Amino acid sequence: FNATAPGHLLLGLFGGRQSARTLHFLSGSAIVLFIFIHVALVIWTGLFNNLRSMVTGWFAIRPSATSRMIEALERSYDDTH
Repeated sequence: FNATAPGHLLLGLFGGRQSARTLHFLSGSAIVLFIFIHVALVIWTGLFNNLRSMVTGWFAIRPSATSRMIEALERSYDDTH
């Protein structure tokens, strides 16, 4: 199989050798960018928690300080009413 042979079907499909090279470069760059963005998002949202959830299937959600404060206010309101 020689896709670079003159007159080959793939060269005609992509519009020539240079067009095929350009499409190859663009699609390769898109794949690298996709991987880079997703790895950055995993790191940004909590590397160890995400890795643990990938391996074990368990994802830990820790409550934020704001949600803990709201829960405390709700409990104190329930106690007084």
